[in-house]
Amino acid sequence: MNAASLLTKDQIYSFFPLIKERYILEGDKAIGEESGFGAVWRAKDRWIDSIVAIKISNINLADEIKICREAAETVRVFDVYRSPNGWHAYTMEHLDYPWKTLSSHIKTRRYKKNNIQHYFDSFEIIRGVLHGLSKLHGKPYQRGGKYIHADIKPSNIFFYTKVKKRPHTVFRMPEATEIIKIIDLGVGVEKGKSIIGYTPLYRPPGVDTAEPGYDLYATAISFIELLTGKAPSHDLLKHKSRLKKLLNSHSSGSIYIDEIALNFATKCKNSATQKATTATSLINQLDKELFNLEPLKLICLKALASAPFSEGTKSELTEILYPAISKYWGWKRTSSKRRDLIGDYISALRDEGFIQTGSSKRMYKTK
Repeated sequence: MNAASLLTKDQIYSFFPLIKERYILEGDKAIGEESGFGAVWRAKDRWIDSIVAIKISNINLADEIKICREAAETVRVFDVYRSPNGWHAYTMEHLDYPWKTLSSHIKTRRYKKNNIQHYFDSFEIIRGVLHGLSKLHGKPYQRGGKYIHADIKPSNIFFYTKVKKRPHTVFRMPEATEIIKIIDLGVGVEKGKSIIGYTPLYRPPGVDTAEPGYDLYATAISFIELLTGKAPSHDLLKHKSRLKKLLNSHSSGSIYIDEIALNFATKCKNSATQKATTATSLINQLDKELFNLEPLKLICLKALASAPFSEGTKSELTEILYPAISKYWGWKRTSSKRRDLIGDYISALRDEGFIQTGSSKRMYKTK
């Protein structure tokens, strides 16, 4: 337990008279999961009648605040305070519903197989994380201003939970810059320097230098934990076959989507030793394989993942896909010609690898 988490309200008020003048600390203790470098309190700003969060630490928070300014996908910092006896504090936006940490989301959600929408949501969330890291890590030829978070994990990632169903797409999250808030940058460090704090479960083994791959390895573990409800061990991550088995136990219901998840997680964790892989290149990979696809293809995969069977004839798959495709194309009536068009579309999905040929040439394997 760090020193800040032991402070009482009266002690905080005595250390920071300006905080006492403006804010009312709420509750009897700090909020959120315990941090090794400070404590965060919920407080009411009596001057403008709003709720904020106040981080307090006996460690200088100046570097953390600087890093916050580099990343768009983090909390907004308002005021900074210093105490004569070595304590530091700053006020920031308070993240409340509909914001939620990935860790609390993972703990409370009910995991079930063939929930392809969960995969789509998870890809959107992790793309938002990568977008934030790309800003934090800096541009390839940027000399300064490159930082490594060094403690990426589900408890340090807030996401906006209020989804909105949109027509003609499987995606329902806000834009990348609006979906994610990466918090707790207290152990963040400039690229190339030694890392002084971390969570062992998410740390790439044997890596002590701050490089983008450090954060991306932790992102891979967080992504797998988000998909399955359980963080994989470092040993499991060494074996792609074991990782595939873990993901298959929580399959999306689509071979194509499962493969994207496996390949993305593998490339993401390999970035700890392969410096050519960056947050930006991982975003480009997801865009190419998923987000930039024709929306109808993903809508069809979602419909097939919900089917009561893993294989079916073309006519059976046509029955499954007809409602989704007719809605997408604006059909009001059924006809044999339109069914034939859907059959041709199913063949095209097979030829492009979105669905696969099963044990019989007449069958199409969907999950």
